Amino acid sequence: DDSSVDNSETHDGDSGNSTELRLALPVETDDGALEAAGSKSLTGAGAHVLALPAARAGSLELVEARSSSEIALSIERRDADGAWKVVGSRRGLAPFAAWPAGDSDKSVWRAVVWSVGGAKAPIEIAARAVERRGQGGAEIALDPVEGAPAPICVGLTELPAASVVEIAAPSAGLFTGSSSGQLLRDARAGALAPQSRNLWFVAPGDCKTGVAVKSLEWRGEQIALDLAAGERAELPMLAPPKGNARLWLAESAQGRVGLIAGAG
Repeated sequence: DDSSVDNSETHDGDSGNSTELRLALPVETDDGALEAAGSKSLTGAGAHVLALPAARAGSLELVEARSSSEIALSIERRDADGAWKVVGSRRGLAPFAAWPAGDSDKSVWRAVVWSVGGAKAPIEIAARAVERRGQGGAEIALDPVEGAPAPICVGLTELPAASVVEIAAPSAGLFTGSSSGQLLRDARAGALAPQSRNLWFVAPGDCKTGVAVKSLEWRGEQIALDLAAGERAELPMLAPPKGNARLWLAESAQGRVGLIAGAG
């Protein structure tokens, strides 16, 4: 089988038994470019590399693949030195990846997709630049994406400000995000810190279930926030009770965390 590069190493333990470690890397095949409309069918083992169309400012870039066996999808961006950097990856029978496009994003992107375990089932893959009108209110509707390999729904809420919001009981498979060039992440119930006024939602399915989102009614209690490197959360200033001082405390399980408190 020439679909992978096999590197193996054998180690003899103290007991005399041997353990063999085998690493099989799929051979990459250049399958051209994905268009902004239609889809492409891929066959054969190994990793299929496809160039993605140029991002459309203000849109949600979406790549979705589907197969009868489990597949992996990797989204990569070329750095200034020419090296490819993995932005994120997904796996499943119909994995998808989505990220907001920046207003001046001229980066070169590509998708790499392969069958997990070396299966040779056909793979259908498509790329879309999804545009939506920003919604207000407490219930955000999700609308279907036309021509996607599997049913998938997208919605956009336009927030008054990039301040912390709260999501109530998100449906299974819901992803959300607001940072340009960063893949949407799993949506969790509770507090969420958008990085811009445009907050995107993506979910597989029939689009019948919306997303309940509202401004966080914070009164100073402890809250947990999932912040990536360089992200920030803005919380409203709370005046201390008369005769008392207000203490602000931020903790992180990994890395350092910065805290700025004050008015103006």
